[in-house]
Amino acid sequence: MRKYVLICVLAVLFSLGVVLGGNYNMMVGNTAEINGNTISLENVGSSGVVRLNINGVSYSVEGTEKHAGFEITVVNYTYDEILVNRKATLNISIYVAPGKVLMVGQSDTTHDKTVTLNNVGSTGSVRVFVIDNSETEICTITGTEICSGIKITVVDFYYDEYLKNRWAKLSFEEECFDSDGENYYEKGYCKTTRPNELYYDFCIDNSKLAEYHCIGEGVSSTCAYLTSGVYCKNGCRDGACLDYNKK
Repeated sequence: MRKYVLICVLAVLFSLGVVLGGNYNMMVGNTAEINGNTISLENVGSSGVVRLNINGVSYSVEGTEKHAGFEITVVNYTYDEILVNRKATLNISIYVAPGKVLMVGQSDTTHDKTVTLNNVGSTGSVRVFVIDNSETEICTITGTEICSGIKITVVDFYYDEYLKNRWAKLSFEEECFDSDGENYYEKGYCKTTRPNELYYDFCIDNSKLAEYHCIGEGVSSTCAYLTSGVYCKNGCRDGACLDYNKK
C-alpha cells in the first residue's frame, strides 16, 4: 500500500511542475549532467559565492538563486588559495517560473497577434512564430528582439533534453499598436513605445476624421494619420465617423 501512495505523490509533484532536487558535491572543474543540461563548477569565492556554467553561460550564485530553470542553493563550500582545491555542495532542482509560461507548442496573444513558442535552446534563445492576420514571421529571440512589430523579451526559460519539457516565460510590448485597426467608426488610439507616446483619433472638422494608424516596421514604426483626413459621409463626431446603421 505504501508503495502505491509514494507513486501517487510523485505523480502529483511532477504534474505540478515540481522536481525533487539533490545535492551535488563538486570540485572546481567538475560537471553534472541534468536532463540534457551540462552544469560545471567554475569557481568558489572566499565568501561562498560560486560561479556555475550552465550550457556555456556563466552564472554567479549566492545563497539560493534561480537560473536557466534551476533553483540552486549553496549548501556549503570550501575556499582554498589553490583553485582546483575549491569545492562546494550544491542543491540543484528544476522549477517552473511563476505566472504564465509557454511550453513548446503553446501560444499566447498580444492584442491581435498570436505568438507560438516553437523551441527553446540550451542557452535560452527561443524560436517563435508570430501570426498577424494571415502572415507568419519566424524569429529567434535572444534576450530582447523585435519580431513582427512586437518587442519580445525572454524573461525566464528551461531547456530539457526532451522538447515537450522545455518552457519559456516571455513578455510582449508592441513598438506600435493601433487599438481599432483603422476602424473609422470607432474612436481608437495609436501607441508607440519608442518614444512612449499615445495619440487618439480626432475630428479635423465636422466631416473629416484624423485616423491614427501604424506606419513603418520594427523600431522605426510610429503613429501617423492622413493630413487630408478621412471623409465621413454622415459626419464626424468625437474622433469617429458617424454610422447611422449602427444600433
